[in-house]
Amino acid sequence: MKIVKNITIIVLAAVSIVSLFMLYFFHQDIAYAINKDIIKASLSNISGVDSNKKPTIRLSLGDMKYSGKEAFDIMEGVTALDIDGKTDITDQVNVIIVTDTSIGKKIVRYSVVGSNGNLAINERRLSLINYTGPSIHVSNDVVITSEDLDDLVTVLIEKDAIRADDGFGNDITRTISYNYEAFADSFKYKFTFTVQNMFNDVASKSIFVEVEGSSAGPTLILTRKTVALKKGDVFNPYEYIKSAYDQKDGDLTELVGFSGKVETNKEGQYTVTYSVSNSEGVSVTQRLVVYVG
Repeated sequence: MKIVKNITIIVLAAVSIVSLFMLYFFHQDIAYAINKDIIKASLSNISGVDSNKKPTIRLSLGDMKYSGKEAFDIMEGVTALDIDGKTDITDQVNVIIVTDTSIGKKIVRYSVVGSNGNLAINERRLSLINYTGPSIHVSNDVVITSEDLDDLVTVLIEKDAIRADDGFGNDITRTISYNYEAFADSFKYKFTFTVQNMFNDVASKSIFVEVEGSSAGPTLILTRKTVALKKGDVFNPYEYIKSAYDQKDGDLTELVGFSGKVETNKEGQYTVTYSVSNSEGVSVTQRLVVYVG
């Protein structure tokens, strides 16, 4: 009986030892599996979106020169890659040109936003050879009627009374915008013409001219005739109403209405038409051209 009892104790001890070893190794497997999942999750996070990483803008060409004669591509040699270093986002690059030390010395600044919201900026210099800046020439002897006010630049071009160049002698007359201001005590108007070239330089010219037939109706003045918006910008049509005035009825600004829809989430050209009428039912209209892109 004593021998059987001893054998039983030995067997139980052996089973216990084996069980301990199995538990030990099983525990190791569990720990390994858990650690492996943690490591994989960590690696996944590392290979995912990095909140500190920025996209890159590469300029394969150095500083630029332009004389006004050759073709000019401001994006020449520009490549933008997202934070993964592979996805091409060059078409999302924004470009601005600012004056550096003089009107002929510019800085071209490129910027792009990566998929994680981080901004990258790069820049290079642009030298404009024999560049004088834009200019506008307007005749002071031109005859303007009230019917000309809606499309005055076209009227003046047909009369050979206005011209603008970009600073290299290239004609940019058709890009001229204008606004005008009437004076309550006379038929004289102040016309201000403005032009902006591709280098963001601006020229303006003002003239004072009597407008024939201007007493027939009210005057409606917008702050500008054209406006350029970026996709997603907010457009408020009331921001562009400067004043509306009638010699008999006085201030009509609060009565100005408008028609036309501007979809700022869609690139394109839109027209907003403003109008106002006096107490005699005589109306005047102005058009604002809105570019979204």
